[in-house]
Amino acid sequence: METISFTKSTLEEFIHSDRFKQLTNLPISKLRAISQINNPRATEEHILLVAQFDGNKTVGYLGILPDEIYIDEVSSSVGWLTCFWVDEAYKSQNIAANLFLRAIRAYHKNIFITNIVPRLEPVYQKTKLFFPTVYKTGFRGYLRFNLAEILPPKKPIFQKIKSLLKVGDSLLNSLTDIRFTWNQFKLDTKPEYIQAIDHISEDFFTKHQHNNWIKRSKKEIKWILEYPWLIQGEDTEQLNERYYFSCVEKVFKTMVVQFKNIHGEIIALLILTIKNKNLTIPYLFAESTDYRMISTFLFELMSSEKLNMFTAYHQEFISYLSTIKTPFLFSKEMKKPYFISKKFEDLQTLDFQDGDGDCAFY
Repeated sequence: METISFTKSTLEEFIHSDRFKQLTNLPISKLRAISQINNPRATEEHILLVAQFDGNKTVGYLGILPDEIYIDEVSSSVGWLTCFWVDEAYKSQNIAANLFLRAIRAYHKNIFITNIVPRLEPVYQKTKLFFPTVYKTGFRGYLRFNLAEILPPKKPIFQKIKSLLKVGDSLLNSLTDIRFTWNQFKLDTKPEYIQAIDHISEDFFTKHQHNNWIKRSKKEIKWILEYPWLIQGEDTEQLNERYYFSCVEKVFKTMVVQFKNIHGEIIALLILTIKNKNLTIPYLFAESTDYRMISTFLFELMSSEKLNMFTAYHQEFISYLSTIKTPFLFSKEMKKPYFISKKFEDLQTLDFQDGDGDCAFY
């Protein structure tokens, strides 16, 4: 077997090679590779992917997203672990440990992780590389019934009756959607959808992220918008079959929305992601006095687009939602885990935006 660590140049060469075409399964999608190569915070020295091969078969891989953490305005290079996968048939051969060790050595233990499956938490903590897991509290609201998506992952029986659940969702939503037949969400300020970030927008959100550890600039926002990891398409099963993680969704779009006051000054800027029927806010820049306007806009967007679910981890904004009456049928508290390298002992609070790390890409 062979283990390869890919940099920007070697990854670009790899995805255009005959070997990549001949692999039975892929360690990275072309879309994700192109995005990684164009990451403005990635240097030629950064390792972006570690993969292990057995002939023309990929048996394990681990992606790393280079980033920068700002502490007292001083930046440090870090890597976010992402897309970690090992073939079940090879799990006894220490492939996961091999990939993980190569990643942490490449980044000198400056590693961050979020959005992992719960069963992996004790595995990562046994490495003693991280502080005790820190959780960011979030909010998930359900505007419409979505049992066909929620229940099947929980028990096999629900997967077998998924078609019936879809029928049930359709019937229930035909009744509950009646409440949206009149415009109950009235905005005082008209939203402006923009295609690109200009210097005025950049100046605005720069002022609103002085406490954030990951300080995004115009070029990073442009990268997120122009180089997604997912695309929108119909034939999702065929396009996803060679790569374990999704690269195509039936609906996937990222939007930038800003609001201005009567003087033409920006008062709020949001970056939103709609994946299928679900809405998230990777980035939110605004004062708390504008949360009523933002929540009204989000409710109107969800009802007009017939979206089912809304998820956010922006602490101040979800605290505001807890004080008002919302149109959600029901809601629940969410927990997002963060693993922080012990080399960053000065980081005491989770000053991340929802999209930081790799979260803006899915």
